[in-house]
Amino acid sequence: MFSADPARLTSRGRDDRLRWWAGPWPVDERWWDDRPEAGQGGSRTARAQVLLEDERALLLCYRQRRWYLEGSYE
Repeated sequence: MFSADPARLTSRGRDDRLRWWAGPWPVDERWWDDRPEAGQGGSRTARAQVLLEDERALLLCYRQRRWYLEGSYE
């Protein structure tokens, strides 16, 4: 999921340095449901937490070969 240790988060014209990170952790969503329409279609999903230098803490989600912001901590 990471090609190297993460050092920066770039999104929508912002470029933030990371102070700390943890993960990624693989996610097996809806593992109990064997219907094809319920699954991820065989795609890989994972989550990671990052702490930016400005003290913002974020939850990132990897799916469809991209990282997305899934949440922020206060």
